[in-house]
Amino acid sequence: MPSRYITKTLTLRFHPLTRNAELLCDDVVIRSFPLLPKGSRKTDIRKQDRDDLIALWAYQNRMQEQKGGSSKHKDVPVDIRSPSWYENLMTEEAV
Repeated sequence: MPSRYITKTLTLRFHPLTRNAELLCDDVVIRSFPLLPKGSRKTDIRKQDRDDLIALWAYQNRMQEQKGGSSKHKDVPVDIRSPSWYENLMTEEAV
């Protein structure tokens, strides 16, 4: 699907006999297409959708780099201690 529909709630309607499907957004048909045969285990990714999603991904990465990276991935200082240190701590707390 085009990237503009990523945050939208879509509805898929299909006819069980003809196996034709319609994809709707707010009761407006976005796309009509035949379903793949049952058990085909294939994907149907259209070139224009793939190109649109790659362009969105590249745009989001550029925006993230301009912001200076993600704050989620910064290093957090961590103290590494031996297990005996924690055992001593627990015995002091118990007393």
